[in-house]
Amino acid sequence: SVSVCGRSRCAELLRPAREPNIICRKPAVTHTNPDKILTDPDKTAKDHLLFGCSFIGHGCGFNGFSSPEDFQKEINLIRACCETFRKNGCKIMYHNHGFEFKKDKVSKKDFITRLAETFTADELSFILDTYWIQFSGNNPISLIKKFSERIQCVHLKDMYCEGWENRMAPVYEGNIDFDAVYEALSDTNCEYALVEQDNCYGENPFDCLKKSFENLKSHGW
Repeated sequence: SVSVCGRSRCAELLRPAREPNIICRKPAVTHTNPDKILTDPDKTAKDHLLFGCSFIGHGCGFNGFSSPEDFQKEINLIRACCETFRKNGCKIMYHNHGFEFKKDKVSKKDFITRLAETFTADELSFILDTYWIQFSGNNPISLIKKFSERIQCVHLKDMYCEGWENRMAPVYEGNIDFDAVYEALSDTNCEYALVEQDNCYGENPFDCLKKSFENLKSHGW
């Protein structure tokens, strides 16, 4: 897979992939700099379409939503781009970590639920990350079912415990029930299940990726 970090020249750099005789798989989703989205959402969408990607990702919300103002910045960002993206055939997708599941003291609702209540499924989708949902104390299967209309991409990442430490692991080598994850995803509009492992703890990342691939294949994914 191709990871695109949203830097200013990414579209120009990937443009040759559209030429014949050059093989390049279409990226599923990007992680795009919020400043670029806010500055020119129309150009951001058109840049993505140059390399055949309609899902524009954004994650790790402003300062971990540590204040009401930070959360409002996220609202403003999505509101500023969602309609322009839609007109271009694109969509903004928010990638969760753990802090989005902290409950607001006033509404008693977590931040990701508040995002879903603020924007329709046509305006905003989620790139749910199985590890970070588990890390937050929530159930990945329950969240997939709750936000089923908003899931076109999902990050598959397992979790295991090393002493008192939660660690990332290849899929099916931790404690997340990925058979149940697969069953839950089958009732969504998910197009891409993307293996991600931020930390391999000294192991070769490609070996970890191979383990995830082989485990997923052996379980019928």
